[in-house]
Amino acid sequence: MLDGDGKYAKRASITRLPLHYHTALIFILPAAATLTTDVYFPSTLLTSIRGYNLVLVTINITGAFMDGFFSAWESGETLPSGPKTEALHLVASDVRSFYLSAYTSWAGMLGEAASIAYAKESVFLGIVYILMSIFCAFIAHGLGSDLVQLISSSDPLT
Repeated sequence: MLDGDGKYAKRASITRLPLHYHTALIFILPAAATLTTDVYFPSTLLTSIRGYNLVLVTINITGAFMDGFFSAWESGETLPSGPKTEALHLVASDVRSFYLSAYTSWAGMLGEAASIAYAKESVFLGIVYILMSIFCAFIAHGLGSDLVQLISSSDPLT
């Protein structure tokens, strides 16, 4: 319980967003996620290569990266070291709850895997697509957590 008590003590000393900001984020963050995934990404050059939907892969991998990034702030394992990192800590829970839940699409990944399996007439390729997407998401999540450690350290970047 020592570890849990330490995290609780860290979080207790940090301020929270006022209720009206939190309420505004409930509407703004999902709308921003929908605009990003449904308007911006499809308009980029990332469409598909050899029948694989690169937009969906990019969205899910960047979503896992952002989840790793903000989960370190939300859990209290990383302490803010200045005003910018304090702001990241304040919005971490809301970003994970409202933005990333609308941003990532694991159901879309399964639908894409089914489409690949049907088009290529190989269930094996669909399963490989799912496993590779999940594997890349784990790596991206870890990289997001590592970036937080780099940002929050007081050592200068070399």
